[in-house]
Amino acid sequence: MTPQEPTYDAFAGSLLGGALGDALGYPIEFQSASEIVLAVGTSAPSSIACDGEDVALISDDTQMTLFTGEGMIRPGFGASLEAFAH
Repeated sequence: MTPQEPTYDAFAGSLLGGALGDALGYPIEFQSASEIVLAVGTSAPSSIACDGEDVALISDDTQMTLFTGEGMIRPGFGASLEAFAH
């Protein structure tokens, strides 16, 4: 397979996919497998846990990823969105 240059859509999609995965796993992040089965059963989640205003709950993993990306593309850092996508 030939490597391809990352596109903006691929970059944005990877951030969104990571955030969605984090939101799905956040409520059970530190539970054991048996605790998870007791709490939510064995099927895949059908919804994302939200706060009282329909904002998805995410962990510090997503926050730090987004803060790092923002810091890298701000003027003065010397990186671009394309550089961050690499």
